[in-house]
Amino acid sequence: MDTIANVIFRSLSAIYESSISSSALHPTMYFHEGERKSTYYGFRLHDVIPTRIIARINEENKKVIIDMLWLVDDSKISGKGHSIFTQKSSQITVEGESKTFIQKIKEDATILACYNDLVESEEFFVKTIVGSKDWFPDDIKNETQVNIENVPTILYAFSRCIINKKKLKNEQYQDITINGLLALIDLVHRSLEILSSISQKDLPTTFCIRCGENLPSDSYYCPICGTKQN
Repeated sequence: MDTIANVIFRSLSAIYESSISSSALHPTMYFHEGERKSTYYGFRLHDVIPTRIIARINEENKKVIIDMLWLVDDSKISGKGHSIFTQKSSQITVEGESKTFIQKIKEDATILACYNDLVESEEFFVKTIVGSKDWFPDDIKNETQVNIENVPTILYAFSRCIINKKKLKNEQYQDITINGLLALIDLVHRSLEILSSISQKDLPTTFCIRCGENLPSDSYYCPICGTKQN
C-alpha cells in the first residue's frame, strides 16, 4: 500500500507542487464499509480546486482498486448538473440545467484530450463522475459504497481506477500509472472549474476558480493569483 500511496502523492505533487499536505480527513464518514478491507489516505490541497481528496484503496485478487472522492470546500462554489466519463462507453454523458454547461464540457480541449488518454488506458481507467452531489447516480452510489449524504460540499467528483498489483513493482509501470493519474486529475480539475464558473454566471460578483478571491463577474484574470477565469 505504501507504493500505491507514493504513486498517488507523486501524481498530485506533479500538478499541485507545494500546495499539498496529507491528513486522515475522517474517511469512513464518506464511504460505507464493505466486505473488503480498505486503506484510506487523505490529501488536502491549498488554494486550488478541489481542496480535499480522499483515496480508498482495496485489493481484489491481482488488482488494486483506487477510489478517489474529491471535495470542493468553498461553499460559495456550486454546480448544477453532472458529467460521467467511463471506459466502456468512450462517450461523455452530460446532464444539467444549463446548455452552456453541456457545451463547455463536451467541447473543452483539456477534457477531451484527458478523456481520450484515459479511454486508451484499458487496464487503468474505470469511471469518473463530476457534479453536484444531489445528482449522484443511485446505481453508482450502491456499487461504489460512497456515502454521498455525508459529503459536506455541493460540488464533488468521484473516480475509480485499477492497478495491477504484480506490475506495480516495475518502475516503468509506475510511470504509466502516474501518467494515467495525471490525466485523471486534469480531467476532474477542469470539469470542476467549468461547473464552478457556470453556477456563478448570473452573479454581479464571482469567485476566482483557483484561490476563491471575490471578483467582478466580468474579470478575465484574478489580480491575486493571476489565474485566467472561464
